[in-house]
Amino acid sequence: NEGLGEVEVVEVNRHGCSSPAATIAVNKTYTLISDPINGPINVCEFDAGVPYNSLDINGNVYQWTVSGGMQVGGDSSSNITVDWGAAGPASVTLVQKAFDNVNGRACLSNPETLNVTINPVPDREDIIGIMELCQFSDTAVYSITGLLGSTYEWSINGDQSNIVGQGTNQIKVYWDIAGNFTIAVREMSNAGCPGPLVDTVVVVNPKPITSPISGPSVLCIEDMLGKNYNVT
Repeated sequence: NEGLGEVEVVEVNRHGCSSPAATIAVNKTYTLISDPINGPINVCEFDAGVPYNSLDINGNVYQWTVSGGMQVGGDSSSNITVDWGAAGPASVTLVQKAFDNVNGRACLSNPETLNVTINPVPDREDIIGIMELCQFSDTAVYSITGLLGSTYEWSINGDQSNIVGQGTNQIKVYWDIAGNFTIAVREMSNAGCPGPLVDTVVVVNPKPITSPISGPSVLCIEDMLGKNYNVT
């Protein structure tokens, strides 16, 4: 029956000596104690296979409800996985169930809810800047528009070193070598959500190198016509 009770134990050794009685109070109820839900409360939109769990109690059945996503694993166990949807508020709710076979009654916990924030993933934005220029031109600026508080990982032909402005949404490049170069950048939001890799090709045309001019450098006024000058 429901109500308060207690369990008492007295230890008697082989000599017939008894210990003091030890007791524990017991609350007989059909309302189970709600255990907390463990798992990340900040996720990125469309994150998949995110784990959540609660204390595993033998014989309990776990009824999960997910808002803003979908439970994809774990069924009615104490451990589940969730695929999250688009950015916005979300939650994971748990009700634990058990059954009293003696009295034929169900035991239920109060709902336990974990609020979750689904953070947006940065959109794909084009790199802005001069995509064809001459070798040794003035320093070129390349930028991307992103979310407030984001950081940016830039690379040139896969190399992230020695880039002026690395970590910000704008870099400066002095093109002293001719050729085709791939500039790539990935935005990371302040919530730790990575955006897609964005890249573009920059064509650096070689600056011509002119040889010295060949031809007469001293002329008589009477002989100034038809002189040839050339370079290689």
